[in-house]
Amino acid sequence: MGITAKRFGFVPGQVTLKKGETVTLRLRSEDVMHGFFMQKLKIDAEVSPGKTTHVTITPEVAGTYTTICDHFCGADHGNMKMTIVVQ
Repeated sequence: MGITAKRFGFVPGQVTLKKGETVTLRLRSEDVMHGFFMQKLKIDAEVSPGKTTHVTITPEVAGTYTTICDHFCGADHGNMKMTIVVQ
């Protein structure tokens, strides 16, 4: 599943995953270094321009999780979020 980071958002803005199903997220940046962080899903990745970062997860708890950019990337950095829904 591909996710692109660009000041100041992630595309797509929401993904839906299945509880107990392993998925690999392919993360790319279109501009600067970004972070992709969600503690409860054990995601902590750096997303560098020109590279693809692979994150493999198996979500075990259903719920709605907000993933954030945890690398300062500019003035609107605090609003850079994405939703992961685990069903």
